[in-house]
Amino acid sequence: MASPDTEELTTAPLAAADVATREGTPPSDAHAEPPSAEADEHGEPSEPVAEASAAEPPAVDAKPDPTTATHSAETPAEYVPVAAPQRIEAVGAGKPRGRWWRGFTGSIAAGLAVLAVGVLGVGAVCLATGAPGPSVLLLVGHPVAAVVALVLQRLADRRYGRAAGLAGIGVLVVAFVALTVFWWA
Repeated sequence: MASPDTEELTTAPLAAADVATREGTPPSDAHAEPPSAEADEHGEPSEPVAEASAAEPPAVDAKPDPTTATHSAETPAEYVPVAAPQRIEAVGAGKPRGRWWRGFTGSIAAGLAVLAVGVLGVGAVCLATGAPGPSVLLLVGHPVAAVVALVLQRLADRRYGRAAGLAGIGVLVVAFVALTVFWWA
């Protein structure tokens, strides 16, 4: 069965006789079908009975006016699909500037965080096995550098202009100092 949210389902109006029959009431004579043109006992075609003037049911694709729509046995309710929500954009909002810069500095800050977790993991394994491991300076310095870089990156992500640029440069400076002091010295 198709979902009611799609337009796969179409509805067709029921004839008044079908509606009355489904509701359990016999159809009235006004809505009965006229007899066909058959020959009577003498072989002459009988005259067709004039139809009662009744409003035609709406077409299958017709949409009822919600202000005047009445739902009775003669006018079945139709399925009206709901429009998909539209995207709302701010006036003058374009692609944010400095997107690549924020991505680059964010990658550096995330790399420092992963490096800090790795150094702490190696320190824990070395402590548990009794093997020589990273010094206390490395075990404290890497997490501090990672936290400082992540705070600066958060500022770079939340601000625009000069403040975002300076926060990004701060992330790069912290990463350079951490790598120089802890690894290249």
